[in-house]
Amino acid sequence: MKKIINNIKKINVLDRAQLDIIVKNANNQWELFYNCNIQIFEKNNLNHHDRLKSLNLIRKLQTDNSCNLSIAHNLSLTCKVKQELNLIKDAIKDSLKSHQLFKKEHNNHPLAVNGSIFAYSNLANIYSNLGLNNIALDYLYKGQKLIHESEQPYIPTVRINMTLANVYSKLNKLEKSIHLLNEIYISALEKELHSIVIPALINLSSTYRKKKEYKKAMQLNSEALVISKKIQESHFHATILTFQAQCFEDIKEFDKALDLYKKGLKENLLIQSADKINSNYYSLGCLLIRMNKKKHALNYFEKIIDSKSNGESLQYKMNAHKKIAELLEKADLKKSNQHYKQYINYFEKDYEIKQQVFTTENKNTIESLEVYIDNIQKEKENEKLKDQLSSQKRELITKKVKTLSENNFLKDIIIELKKNIAEDDGKIRKKINITIELLKHRIDESSDWKQFLTIFNELNPTFIPTLENQSSELSDLELRVCAMIKFGLHTREIANILSITIRGVEQHRYRIKKKLNIDENITTYLRSK
Repeated sequence: MKKIINNIKKINVLDRAQLDIIVKNANNQWELFYNCNIQIFEKNNLNHHDRLKSLNLIRKLQTDNSCNLSIAHNLSLTCKVKQELNLIKDAIKDSLKSHQLFKKEHNNHPLAVNGSIFAYSNLANIYSNLGLNNIALDYLYKGQKLIHESEQPYIPTVRINMTLANVYSKLNKLEKSIHLLNEIYISALEKELHSIVIPALINLSSTYRKKKEYKKAMQLNSEALVISKKIQESHFHATILTFQAQCFEDIKEFDKALDLYKKGLKENLLIQSADKINSNYYSLGCLLIRMNKKKHALNYFEKIIDSKSNGESLQYKMNAHKKIAELLEKADLKKSNQHYKQYINYFEKDYEIKQQVFTTENKNTIESLEVYIDNIQKEKENEKLKDQLSSQKRELITKKVKTLSENNFLKDIIIELKKNIAEDDGKIRKKINITIELLKHRIDESSDWKQFLTIFNELNPTFIPTLENQSSELSDLELRVCAMIKFGLHTREIANILSITIRGVEQHRYRIKKKLNIDENITTYLRSK
C-alpha cells in the first residue's frame, strides 16, 4: 500500500494529518480508498469543481489498482457532486455504472448491496427533481427489493424511505409521506441516531405544514431544535427556526414569528449563507408590512438590494424593488417609479434566466429519459441472454444425464461379460473381449465433451486459453472440471457427469487451485474469469 499512499499524497487534496489518520486506520486498500473518498466529498474548503476533480484523480488510482468496490463508491459520490453542478446526464451514468460495479461485488463484500441501494436512491432523487416521479418510484422499488440481501439493512432502508417520503410529498400523497417519516423518526430515536432524527423531524414538520396542521408542525420543529442544541449540532438551526417562524406567521402570531425570523437570520449571518440571509430579509420585510411597520420593512428590503450575492438572490432583489415601489407609491412617486423600473429590469433578467433553465431542464429530462430507456433495453437484452444461457445449460445437462445413464448401462454389461469369460471356450472368450473393447470405446465417445466444449467456447471464448496460459500443467480432465465450474454446475453434478465420486471432484478442485496458484475460493475465481 506504500506506493498507493505516495500517489495519494501527490494529488495534494488531503492534508498530512488527515491522511496519516486514514492510513493508520486502514487495514486494506478498500478502507484506505473508502476513507479518502469520504474525506474529499465532505471537505468544507473545496468548491464542487475541485471536489469533482479530486474524486476523479482518486478514482484513477483505484482503477489502476483494480479496486472495483472503491471505484463504485467513488462514482456514487461523484454522482452527488455532478447533480450540484447540474451535470444531470453524467450523474445518471455515474450512478448506473456505480450500481453495476457494486452488483458484481455482491458475493464478495457485504457492503456492496448497500452501495447498490445507494445508487438506486441517487437515481430516484435525480428523476424526482426532474419531475419524473414515476421513474423515481421505479428505482426506489428496485432498491427496496435489495434490502433483504443486506447484512446491515438499517441505513439503506432509511435512505430509500426518506427519498420515498419526499417523492410522495411532491405527489401530494401526504399521508404516505408522513407514515414513512414517522417510521424513520421512531426507529432512529430508539437507536439515538440524531443525524437521522433531526432531518426526519424537519421533513415531518414541513409535510404537516403543507396539510395546514400548524400545531403539529410547530411541535415537531421544537423537538428538532431541542435535540439539535442538546448534541451541539448547528447545521439545521437556521432551517428549524425559519420553518417555525413560517408556522407562527401562518396562524397570525406575528410577534413570535418576528422573533424566530430574527434568530434564524442571526444563524445564517454566522455561517455567511448569502441566499438564505436574503430569504430571511425578505420574510422579515413581508411580515413587518403585515404588522404595519413599513419603515422597518423598507430597511430589510434595502438590505437585499445592497447585497452582492447572485443566483437565487436575483429573484429576492426583483421582489424587493417591487415591495419598495409599492410602499413608496403614495409618499414618493418619483422614487417609487425608479424602483418599478428596477423591478422590470430584474424581471426581464429573471425571465431570461428561467427560459435558459427551462431549456436546460427540458434537455436534461429528455437526456435522462434516453439514458433510462437505454438502460431498460440493456436489462432486457441481458435477461434474454440469461434465458438463452439457462436454456443451453439445461439442454447440455439433459444430454449429460442421458450419457451418464448409457455409460452406467454399458458398464453393467461389461461386468456381466467379464464374469462369463472364464466359463467360455477360447473362441467365444476372444469375441467377448472384442465386445468389451467396443463397449469401452462407446463409453469414451459418448461423453459428449466435444459438444460441451463447442457450446462453452462460443459463450466463453477466452476462458480455457487464459487458464492454459496461466498454467500449462492443467490436464484435459482438469480443464473440463474448470469449464463445468464456470458453467455453474455444482460438485455433485460434476461427479455424476464424470462418473467419479464427490471426493474425486474435490481432489480435482484442490489440484487446480494449486496449479493456478490462487488463494481465493476456486468457484469465485473461475466464475469471475
